[in-house]
Amino acid sequence: MTNIDTSRYAELLGRVKERVAEGRVRAGLAANAELILAYWDIGTLILRRQTEEGWGTEVIRRLSCDLRREFPTLKGFSERNLRCGRRHWVHGAGTGCRISR
Repeated sequence: MTNIDTSRYAELLGRVKERVAEGRVRAGLAANAELILAYWDIGTLILRRQTEEGWGTEVIRRLSCDLRREFPTLKGFSERNLRCGRRHWVHGAGTGCRISR
């Protein structure tokens, strides 16, 4: 067995740990940015469909049911959340909607 230079090893370990932590933060930021874009697109799609079909066609209710059936382990597809997403798209940030988890 060879002798390990503990100070050099500690430096290596510290640098690797720092890089892993940076990578995790960057991955989280990238995922959040992608989710924001996805929700923006979803709001656009909902608004367009409601405009095409007219009021009273229950687009949001139908989407909520179908999305929760398709993605049972994912949260955020309640009618309330979809309405808030649509409202956010129409009015921009600060609409007062709180997305439930």
